[in-house]
This record gives sequence, structure tokens and C-alpha cells, in this order.
Amino acid sequence: MSTEFSPLAQSLGILTFLGRHVLLHVLALLIVYIFANEIVRSRRRIPGLKGPKGWPVIGNLRDVRVDAALKYRDWAKTYGDVFQVQMGNIPVVVANSPAAVKALWITNSQALSSRPQTYTFHKVSLPGRSRPFWLELMEICRLLRVPAASLLGLRLTMNP
Repeated sequence: MSTEFSPLAQSLGILTFLGRHVLLHVLALLIVYIFANEIVRSRRRIPGLKGPKGWPVIGNLRDVRVDAALKYRDWAKTYGDVFQVQMGNIPVVVANSPAAVKALWITNSQALSSRPQTYTFHKVSLPGRSRPFWLELMEICRLLRVPAASLLGLRLTMNP
């Protein structure tokens, strides 16, 4: 009896060996990603504001998928009227009573009135220009508004 394997059997053995290594590498990368993601999520939480921790990667999305209002009411009994939840990697502050909403949005309105600078609207600019692209486009639209209206038979003023 011969112990030699056919070329097909040898190639299948190599593929099985490679498949196992690829699977192990994918699993190792997945574990590293989940661990790194949890570090990022824990750093993004607002210090001093309690709330449920949530699941890895998805946060509390799984908990609020059916009836979010009911779940928020249950969490309010545990964490108080103002708490935070994780929607994926994003911390979300929940105010669960009219008094809490008034305290957050009316009393502290100056602290909450600014908007974050986003990459899309504040960082992207046309090549060779320093202003964001949407400012350039807004000016072009303003300049073309009156000629376009006159072609359509409309009457407009040149207000910015």
C-alpha cells in the first residue's frame, strides 16, 4: 500500500491548512478590533454622567430597537432623569423629564448653542482655495440667481 497522496489531495490539504490560518487571523483581528473599540467607546463617554454600558461595538442600539421610550423610562428609574447611552460609538444624552429638559436646554443654552465643526462642511475646500467649498458654491449661486430669474421671466432682488 502506497502512502503517496495524489496532487489533488495534497492541494486540498494545503488549502485546509491555509484556510485555518486565515480564519485564525480574521478572528484575532476581530478580537483586537472589539478591544480597541471598547477603549474608544469608554473614552467618549461623558464623565460624571451615569448610564447603561451597552454591548461591544453596537452600544445600546440593541436595547432600544423595539420600544425606546419604555426603555428610557426604565433607565430613568435606575440612572435618574438625565443619563447617557451609547448608540454605537456615539454617546447620547437622554433627558427624561420636562424639568431635566429645561435645566439642560434652557438654563444652559449658551453652552449648547454652538455647532461642532464637521469635516464635510468646514474642512473640505476647493483645490487652491482656503474657504470651504460650500461657501464658494453659495457665492456662485447668489451671482447666478438674478440672471437665471430674468431668463425665466421672474423678478428678483440682489439680497444676499
